[in-house]
Amino acid sequence: MKKAITRPVPGDKDYATSGGTDCPSTPGAGYYNYFGSAAGDPAKGYYSYDLGSWHVIALNTAPCGDNPAFCVAGSAQEQWLQSDLAANASKQCTLVYYQNPRFVSSSSGGDATYQPFWDDLYAAGADVVMNGDSHWYERLQQMNSQGKADTTYGVREFVVGTGGAGLDTPGRPLATSQVLNNVTHGVLRLTLRNGAYAWSFVPVRGETFTDSGTGTCHAAPPHGN
Repeated sequence: MKKAITRPVPGDKDYATSGGTDCPSTPGAGYYNYFGSAAGDPAKGYYSYDLGSWHVIALNTAPCGDNPAFCVAGSAQEQWLQSDLAANASKQCTLVYYQNPRFVSSSSGGDATYQPFWDDLYAAGADVVMNGDSHWYERLQQMNSQGKADTTYGVREFVVGTGGAGLDTPGRPLATSQVLNNVTHGVLRLTLRNGAYAWSFVPVRGETFTDSGTGTCHAAPPHGN
């Protein structure tokens, strides 16, 4: 990992291990000490930045299992997200990443804790969401904030939990699941272009599964959609 160019987001284990916390007054201490200013304000853990024509948002869902108030509608993080999206409405493309997926082909179908984020992202015309947590690779088609297919204004979601831990057995695939693989470790390579993006799943040596394609950025839906 090239630490100097890494823009991290924490996972729940960063807030629940001796290296991450064990001290309520310093949640994620090991994570924030290691990454320093690249991880944002330790009291928040969320931040944003620009890459060319793309606006990129890093959200923090790590505390939300024990403290759902950190992610609910009206929380400091959700209000910040709304403000950040509004301040960057002129950006052509928006990508967002955080640990826990709202929609995924698990037994629960995803975690509704993160519904407020999706409401805001869809309304603002975000293009791509990237998650981990579930230990498999899944690409979902463009969706509205309720997880229904929307090829005009929808947000495309990737779940990439294939970095090294043991892979899990997913539940019944969601209707919007386009590719699902739980036998291959690897990483997802995203190429961000002006008004578009390309993806390619790169498997570990000796494996053959891959997934690739392209997408284009879009405007926000009309008010009320």
